Amino acid sequence: MKSAQYSDLDREIIVLSAVWDLIGSMVHYAHFEKRHRLEETMLMFKTHECSKLFLIILADFLSLPRSGTFGLSHRSGSGSLAKTYLGNILDVGAKPHFGRDTTLLTSSATSFAEWLDGSVSVDKVWLPSIEREGSITVQRMNYLKICGTASKHGFTRLGDIVRKIQKVLADNGTDINEGQSYLVIPEFQEWFRDHVFMASSTAVAFFFK
Repeated sequence: MKSAQYSDLDREIIVLSAVWDLIGSMVHYAHFEKRHRLEETMLMFKTHECSKLFLIILADFLSLPRSGTFGLSHRSGSGSLAKTYLGNILDVGAKPHFGRDTTLLTSSATSFAEWLDGSVSVDKVWLPSIEREGSITVQRMNYLKICGTASKHGFTRLGDIVRKIQKVLADNGTDINEGQSYLVIPEFQEWFRDHVFMASSTAVAFFFK
């Protein structure tokens, strides 16, 4: 079967449609409390399940289309622009077909990427399964991907997450084995999904605005 050929216009439509669909699935009033005060700056999820679903979809956004899908290319590098849809958005902004001024689009994608590539430090993180209490510093995109993926899949599909948690703890001075890593997953989730992410969810939604 002959493979389909996609033009630059086709790829732009595909990227914008995919991104719009993901953002629309995250940022809406079915997930957040509806408040009408203009001075309100803190978004509140309606339920714990709403926050989990938001994070699961966010983890998809912080991924790349499968290699070769619709002829989309992946950027080289190690930052979030090379690992997420944000790189595809910048490519659209560089050579747009639907309008000339893409300043807001590209600046928003760049700002979000810079935020994701930064780190967060949490003090006195207590992980009872390995009897560890202490600070943990982790890249924002890393913990968001870990928490979103762990919220989506059962533990038998979390081999990659286990290795990522091992590396996070190793980078913070604690070496654990694979079995310990599986035990740490719900404890990591409690700290970084239920507390750190909840505190930063307003910032994430603002970037999508």
